[in-house]
Amino acid sequence: MEVLITAITNYGQSEEVLEVARKNGARGATIIKGHGTVSKEAAKFFGVAIEPEKEIVLFVVDKAIEASLMEAIYQAGNFEKAGAGIVFSQPLSMTRGISSEFE
Repeated sequence: MEVLITAITNYGQSEEVLEVARKNGARGATIIKGHGTVSKEAAKFFGVAIEPEKEIVLFVVDKAIEASLMEAIYQAGNFEKAGAGIVFSQPLSMTRGISSEFE
């Protein structure tokens, strides 16, 4: 079974996250560049300060490496620091268009 791991980083940190993810079993990722449009009153999401420039890194990986990969991403992104980023996972019930690496 596959899971989707999402890491939201400050602008410029996605390459560090991607490098450590590859070393920990991820084969690739999709990086989405974005920016926040939140008012100052709502400038936090799950306790993470919203910065104007963000990068969202999406990984589809086998559930077997989910916990270790998330921990590696968390450490590499310094996500323990307030406002540095967040990493979370979601189960995928079905995927199409991915090579047979998960079969």
